[in-house]
Amino acid sequence: MTDGTGMTPPAPVSMGGPASDNSKAIAAFGGYLFAPWGLIALFLDPYKNEPWLRKHVLQGAAFSIIGYLVASVTSAVLIGLLIYPIVFIVLVVYTLKAWKGEDFDVPVVSGFIKQWVNPS
Repeated sequence: MTDGTGMTPPAPVSMGGPASDNSKAIAAFGGYLFAPWGLIALFLDPYKNEPWLRKHVLQGAAFSIIGYLVASVTSAVLIGLLIYPIVFIVLVVYTLKAWKGEDFDVPVVSGFIKQWVNPS
């Protein structure tokens, strides 16, 4: 299949999938709900070289930090009180998707963390 210029477009870069059920559990719970645990797991030998797990742990940690910072700053005007439950619900949805082994990007956050997932 060509892109109209006669050249075949490059295949999308795949992060692969989870190497094991342990990787899915760490990505789901350690990445999205309990970010410090996931960050610690990235230093452990069986997981430190797994790009799929690294992506989800860093995405989850970044999303949690950004979401809760925005909620904290805006809580002074009461809109932040609505943001806290929304951030938590989104984290639960992402947790379930990671538990299923899906590869997905978190809007805004994914572009930011790509430099740490696949350092070149």
